[in-house]
Amino acid sequence: MRKKTTTFILSVLLGTFMSLGVLHAAEESGVMAISVSADDAQVSGDASAEGADADAAAPAAGAEEPVVLNRPTHDRFNLHLGVGYVYGIDYNNDFRDDTPKGYRNQGIQGLVGFDIVLIEPLALSFQGGFNSFVGGTLGKESLTSAFIGAGLRLRFFASNRGPLSDGGSAAGNLWLDAHFSYINHAYEDHGGYDIGLGYEFAFFKNINIGPYVRFQHAVLGGGIQYMAIAAGLAMSIAGDTTPRDMDGDGVPDDQDNCPTVPGPAENGGCPILDRDNDGILDENDRCPDEPGIPENDGCPPIDSDGDGIYDHLDACPDEPGLPEHDGCPPPDTDGDGIPDHLDACPDEPGIPEYNGCPPTDRDGDGVFDHLDACPDEPGIPENDGCPSLIKVVDDEIKILQKVQFATGKSTILKESFELLDQVRAVIASKPDIRVQVEGHTDNVGRDAKNMKLSQQRADSVKAHLVKNGIADERLEAVGKGPHVPVGDNKTEEGRESNRRVEFHIIKPEPAPEEAPADAEGDAAKAEGDAAKAEGDAAKAEGDAAKTEGDAAKAEGDAAKAEGDAAK
Repeated sequence: MRKKTTTFILSVLLGTFMSLGVLHAAEESGVMAISVSADDAQVSGDASAEGADADAAAPAAGAEEPVVLNRPTHDRFNLHLGVGYVYGIDYNNDFRDDTPKGYRNQGIQGLVGFDIVLIEPLALSFQGGFNSFVGGTLGKESLTSAFIGAGLRLRFFASNRGPLSDGGSAAGNLWLDAHFSYINHAYEDHGGYDIGLGYEFAFFKNINIGPYVRFQHAVLGGGIQYMAIAAGLAMSIAGDTTPRDMDGDGVPDDQDNCPTVPGPAENGGCPILDRDNDGILDENDRCPDEPGIPENDGCPPIDSDGDGIYDHLDACPDEPGLPEHDGCPPPDTDGDGIPDHLDACPDEPGIPEYNGCPPTDRDGDGVFDHLDACPDEPGIPENDGCPSLIKVVDDEIKILQKVQFATGKSTILKESFELLDQVRAVIASKPDIRVQVEGHTDNVGRDAKNMKLSQQRADSVKAHLVKNGIADERLEAVGKGPHVPVGDNKTEEGRESNRRVEFHIIKPEPAPEEAPADAEGDAAKAEGDAAKAEGDAAKAEGDAAKTEGDAAKAEGDAAKAEGDAAK
C-alpha cells in the first residue's frame, strides 16, 4: 500500500512539473502570447483626438510582435476553491508492527481559502476544508474530518502578460503553500500541518484554474493520527483591488487613452511623439523627421567650414580650425606652414621632417640629412648623398666596387644593379664614346673554361646596359680570361682582385693623311693624258686592222669571180 501511495504522489508531482515546464517554455518563446496591436486597442469614441493620434503613431502600431501587458495573473487578495480525491491512512497503526493495521479510506476533499500578498512572491495564506471519506476499511467515518489553518504561499515563474482573455498568455504561476492546522474528526481533535503544490492557468480575467496535490498529517493529539494525500483541481479568484494598467505606465486603463502603449499621465497615458527619436518632442522640433540637436531647434547641426566643429560651437564658423582654438585656425608665426603648436622652432622656418625646424646637412654635400643615406660622408644626390661608386680616369670608367656574379656563372647579382646603373649614367652622358666591357678571371682551372666564363660575363654586363638604354653599337664585350692579371694568382687576395669587370673607352681609329690638293690634281691630269694617248693608239691599230680586212675581202671576191668564169 505504501508503494502505491508513493507512486501516486510522484505521478501527480511529475505531471505538475511537466505542465509547468511546457507552459514556461511557451511563455518564454512567445508561442502562447496573443498579439495586441495599437489598432486593436484604439481609444473609444470619447477619447481625445490627441490621444488617438499618439496611440496610432506608437511604435507598436500595426506591428505583429506581441505587446507585453504589465498585468499579473493574481492580485493582492486572492480567493481559493478546490475539490479533489483524497486517500487517508491511520498513521498510528499502519506503520507499527505490534498493532493491527489501521484505517484505509478514500473519498472527496473540499477546500476554501484566501491569501494576501505581502511582497512578491510571498503571501500570507489561510485555508479550511474537509475530507469526506466514502470508502475504505473499518468504517468510512473514521477519517472524515474538517480542518482550518494558516501559513504562507509562494508563487514562482509568475507571468505578467495578463490573462489569455485579455490578450495575454495562458501561463500563470507555480505555487507552493504550507499551513499549520486544527483538525477535527469523528473521534477527537488534532493539530497538524499540510503542504500543497499546484499550477494555475490564466485563462480568464481574475480567474486562474489548475491542478494541485496536497499532503496532510495529523501529528498532535491522541487517538487516530492519520495521513492523507489529495489531488484535484483548484480555482483562484483575484480580488482586483488595484487599478488595471496593461502598459505599465502608471496610468490606470480606465483613464489611459492608449492602454497598450506606455505614455505619461500629462499626455493622457499616450506617448509624446518624437518621430525622429532625437529626444526633442515634435511639438518643439523644427525638423521633426530628421534627428537634430537642441541648439539647432531639433535640426541637424551645421559645420559650414567642414572642420568637424559644429557652427554653434565654432568661434570661426567660416574658417577651418582646431578644437583647442575654438574652431579657429592655429597661428603660424614663421610662415612655414606648420602651426606654432606643432612647430619646435615657431620663429624659424623649417620643414615637417624636423618638426618645423630648418634641415641640417652635416657632411655639406648639399643633400639634407633626412634625405642623405650617408649623412656623415659627402656624396652626390644621384647616389642618395653617398659617394659615387665610379669615376672616369683617362680612357677608363673605373668602378669602386666589383660587379658580383653567381659563383661560376654569368648571372649578375641584384646588389650590383646600382653600380651598373651609375656606369650606364656615365656612358649615357657621353654620347660620343664607345666602351669595351672586359671580363677577367683568375688562373684557377682550365684556360679554355676561364676564357669562356670571362666572355659570358662581359656579354651579360653588356646585355644589362643595353636593356637599360645604351645602344648596342656603343658597347663591345671581350673576355680576357686569366691573361691580364692585376694581382698575384698565388694568393687568395690576388685571385680575388683578378676576378673583375673593367670598362675601357674605345679610342677612334686615326684617319689617313691626305696629299696636297695641287699635286694630286697634276698627277691625275698626267694619268688622264697617258690614258688618252693609249686610247688613241688603240684606235689607230683598230683602223689599220679594218683596212686589212677590207683588202682580204676584195681578194676573195675576185677569186670567186674567176672560179665562176672557168666553170
